Amino acid sequence: MGGLLWAVFGLIIAVFVIWALSAFIPAALKAKPWRHVKVRDEALEALRLRYAKGEISKEEYLERKKLLEEE
Repeated sequence: MGGLLWAVFGLIIAVFVIWALSAFIPAALKAKPWRHVKVRDEALEALRLRYAKGEISKEEYLERKKLLEEE
């Protein structure tokens, strides 16, 4: 009886571990590290400056801004 109880307990633990991994791994893969946010913010700031200086058109600014915000 004791061996069967340990087998059931082990099975419950295994199911829990598989469930936890299937729940947290996809979420971790989708999460973007904080350093990417900083790089993107710096890129957006550089883009704003180029637009403010008149180096790029409004259409080009909006297109590039959209691309940066999608990342």
